[in-house]
Amino acid sequence: MPQLQGGIRACKSPGMPPRKRLSPVTDIHGDPDMNRNIIPHLAIAALPFLVTAAHASSDEAWKQLAADVEDKCRKAAVAIEKPDAVVDPFGTLHYGLALVKGKPKGAKGLIVQICVYDKQEKSVEIGSEMDVEKLGFTPAR
Repeated sequence: MPQLQGGIRACKSPGMPPRKRLSPVTDIHGDPDMNRNIIPHLAIAALPFLVTAAHASSDEAWKQLAADVEDKCRKAAVAIEKPDAVVDPFGTLHYGLALVKGKPKGAKGLIVQICVYDKQEKSVEIGSEMDVEKLGFTPAR
C-alpha cells in the first residue's frame, strides 16, 4: 500500500484517488492559512458584545453583592445598636468585607467590628468588638 504523509496508508478503491489527509490548521479545501486568518477577525468582531455584556452584568452583580454583604453584616452585628456597615466594594476573590460600626448596646462609646462574607456559602462571620480610639479613628462631631 502507498504511504501518505504522517505514515497513514491509503486504501485503493477502484476508480478513486487516495484521500488527502488534512492537518488541523487547514480548511476543507486544504488552505492552511484560512483558519488562522479568520480567528483574529472573529475575536475582534465579538469583543464589543462580550465587553458590554460583561460590564453590565458585573456592575449589577457588584451592587447586589455589596447590598447582600451590608444586609447580612448589619444583622450579624448583634452587639451594636443601629449598626452601620461600610462595605469594601469588591472584597477579595472569595470573601466580601465590611466594617460595621456603631454604639455598643447598653454602653457608651463607639465600636467597630470586621465582618467577612463568604461569597460561595453566602454566610457571614463577625469579629470581636474593637474600640475606635485604639484603632486611631475619631468619631465625627
